Amino acid sequence: MFFYITTEAKEKKFDFLQESFILSKEVKKNMNYDIFMKYLKKEMRNLKVDSLLLDLNCFEIDDYMVLKDAFESFYLLYPESRIIILPEDEGKRDTLYQLQAEYINKLFIIAEPDNPEIEIYNIIDKINSEETLNNERDEEVEANPIEDTIKAKKMDKQLQTKDPEVPPKLADDFVKKPIKVNQGIPLKANTNQKKPKEVLAYTVPEFERKSEIKTLQDFIKEKKIKNKWECQNFMIGIMGVERKVGTSTAAIQLSNYLQSIGAKVSYVEANAHNHLELIAGDYEFLKVKDHYLKKAVSYFQEYKYDSNAGNNFIIFDLGCINEYEDKVNQFVDTMDSVILVSGRQSYEQLALDTAINMIADNTKINLLFNLVMENEIIKLKTKYQNEARLITYIKYCPDLLLPSGFAGNKIIEEFLNEIE
Repeated sequence: MFFYITTEAKEKKFDFLQESFILSKEVKKNMNYDIFMKYLKKEMRNLKVDSLLLDLNCFEIDDYMVLKDAFESFYLLYPESRIIILPEDEGKRDTLYQLQAEYINKLFIIAEPDNPEIEIYNIIDKINSEETLNNERDEEVEANPIEDTIKAKKMDKQLQTKDPEVPPKLADDFVKKPIKVNQGIPLKANTNQKKPKEVLAYTVPEFERKSEIKTLQDFIKEKKIKNKWECQNFMIGIMGVERKVGTSTAAIQLSNYLQSIGAKVSYVEANAHNHLELIAGDYEFLKVKDHYLKKAVSYFQEYKYDSNAGNNFIIFDLGCINEYEDKVNQFVDTMDSVILVSGRQSYEQLALDTAINMIADNTKINLLFNLVMENEIIKLKTKYQNEARLITYIKYCPDLLLPSGFAGNKIIEEFLNEIE
């Protein structure tokens, strides 16, 4: 789908696309960076956009470089999509060309805004050619000499065990062989058949059922939560104050807990650590096309996710905050809620202080401490009470995929409040 954000004056500029493609339009004016970012996050997030057509006459911006963060957010929401820009005037195009150089084959600029038809079809052809080439590369299967040898041995074994064919002459002799008779009456074939063995009834053993004791209040609360998930693509970004503080553990356990209480969830590995591939092997995840599946949670790699999968929540495992530097606030702005993970040690709290100073807007921030005792969390809440919306901790859980680490955590109620 082409999504066209334009002014009234140029609303019909790309109507020729409707002959072959789906074209949706939205008329805007006097947009600045903040308004555009809010529009991307709230209005466009649930759309399936292949290409964004952007008429820059909608904006009141002196320097187009400020749109870089907005473009980054768009590509985070739509990793496979492109942006096609209809420029405002020639005086500001140098800045646009600088942006285009940073997003090769992702950002295109119409050179002749008055007659864009030929250019737009050339861009479409280029995009289709690139996608075809990528698909062909994905379909190429790398030769594996060991696997080929195993297959050859299996075929030899099958040929050796296969019943030999009867030569035609022997087959004719067999057919022409006289039938034995007794006083002119053909002898009957031996009809004695073995009686089938008696089949013993098999009783399925009864396994001991694990008890799960709940109070009536807990049951009512859980049932209320299960019926509460009416949000769509609510984005939760999880960042660690440094490496090895349990960021991925928190992201995966939160995904599984939200799924266990009725939400549809996707986990996105939005970092360069490639832990998900190892985890998928250790825990026997099911590979489904471009993602993994385990216990009804979808796991995606390389910042990708399916925006049309009907998810209530998308959990982004953003890794360590220090890996993003100037992009931290862009991620924070894109997410609906952010969880900052830290340990309790003094050096980890020092890293937490640095991380808090990197974030301009702390109204979305929730602090989550790992491996913390209940009596310690009281001191930490006192220390950081003005730095976050909520301060809590994750319970120790020996299994990465068990949801019990977030059971009873107040952060779930916080999500409910934000959704409302």
